[in-house]
Amino acid sequence: MNVKGIGQVMDQGDSITIVHPPKEKKQERYKFIREWWFVISVLSFSLIFNVFFKVAIVNGVSMEPTYHDGNYLLLSRGADLERGMVVVIKSGTYLDEEGKKQRHNSLVKRIIGLPGETLEITPEGQVFINGNLLEEDFEPMKDSAMKITIPEGYYFVLGDNRNNSADSRYFGCFFKHEIVGSVISFE
Repeated sequence: MNVKGIGQVMDQGDSITIVHPPKEKKQERYKFIREWWFVISVLSFSLIFNVFFKVAIVNGVSMEPTYHDGNYLLLSRGADLERGMVVVIKSGTYLDEEGKKQRHNSLVKRIIGLPGETLEITPEGQVFINGNLLEEDFEPMKDSAMKITIPEGYYFVLGDNRNNSADSRYFGCFFKHEIVGSVISFE
């Protein structure tokens, strides 16, 4: 005999046994929902993270003393690029002094010159932007005298370790779309 809300009642002579419906199906359904909710949450987080952020690793000494070989960097994608920002530039190719195509790995560098600006590095290693001295705390560069007008859509970058850095002095200016993202600083 079924009693509503209790389950099935079984009469066994002198005793009555109440048999409750199994909760296993309900628990299995909740377990299934929890597992899928977890999977969907992880996938959503991964997708959002990969769209807006990226992780990079410093390789070499060109950004010392700011960043050291092996440091992990969190990058923000799509930020407006400004002078002084540390950015990661995707790997690519360039023409060496003999006109041969060479390849470089991803680079971690600081933006120094913006599109349309005239940048001059004096024989003493000072940097001038549109005729104004760029105040910096980095060691002056040696043997890097040059003057360039940065094309629209391009950026001039230098490593913080100016005398031990392959940067725009060697590779030329970098197009905005070659910049993967800017380093998020937690200082």
